[in-house]
Amino acid sequence: MKFFFPKKSLLSVVAFLLISAAAYPQKGMTLELRAQPSMSIGGEYKVLVDPTLSNSKWVAMQDTFTLGVNLGVAFGYNFTDKLGVSLGLFYSSQGQKYKDYTWVISNELITLHRSVSLDYLKIPLQFNFVSEYNQSYTYYLSAGIYAGFLVNYIDELKLTGRDGSATLIATGDKYSVTTTGNLIANGGNPTLISHPYYTTDFGAVAEVGLQFRLSDKVSLPIGVSYQFGFVNVKNKDSKFTQNAGTSYLYWQNSYNNSPNATIDYRNYLLGIKIGLKFNLLLMPSGEKDKTH
Repeated sequence: MKFFFPKKSLLSVVAFLLISAAAYPQKGMTLELRAQPSMSIGGEYKVLVDPTLSNSKWVAMQDTFTLGVNLGVAFGYNFTDKLGVSLGLFYSSQGQKYKDYTWVISNELITLHRSVSLDYLKIPLQFNFVSEYNQSYTYYLSAGIYAGFLVNYIDELKLTGRDGSATLIATGDKYSVTTTGNLIANGGNPTLISHPYYTTDFGAVAEVGLQFRLSDKVSLPIGVSYQFGFVNVKNKDSKFTQNAGTSYLYWQNSYNNSPNATIDYRNYLLGIKIGLKFNLLLMPSGEKDKTH
């Protein structure tokens, strides 16, 4: 997989930061503790309008509000009074839930429930700008990139009806099918050959907000944060075996023409950032103490 960046723009940013760092004295190092409740957005998932018909159309399940969260810490280095860079380590819980889809088949209601949960360790590298840092409050802007490493996932699909239920859950190296009643035949003992989600993610992050100065060494940033993934994290070639027999594509299930095998899944987060920022290293003696 290749990533393409505008080389001229990137070189301009690097040159500007180097010139700024040389022209101004060191303004110090910072430590920021951060909590960020978010709305998580993932990928589309389609179902058959009428699963009893071979020529039935596919429609997308409606997304529902999915809560995500970022928790972690970021270390920063201030090149100037207003410009700096930070490197963080965050636990990020995200995914996508869908509105239940219901069929009426032979006068019986059958409901499909689906949800996806993805947990990452993320390392964001951000360039930061703060205006009038020595005021009681100011605004800040931040932008950068992140690398994410999947630590856990749960992909769940559940069918319920008058005659029973069936729950299919993929998590880690396991894929389980649990049935009750006579809604469908027991799915056997599926075994994952390859995971349905890739273990890495890569994207961008942008933030804007206000920063309140609590003291010379402590400030409180509050703002809006947006993360968007550059890459598809769904492994479309994921496979499983049934009763140690023939292998099947995970995203096809029993439908060989399922569009879910071609739809991408990209991670997005829109949240409220709440932090606590500490100045770890003050300016050299003899200069006015100005903190962010």
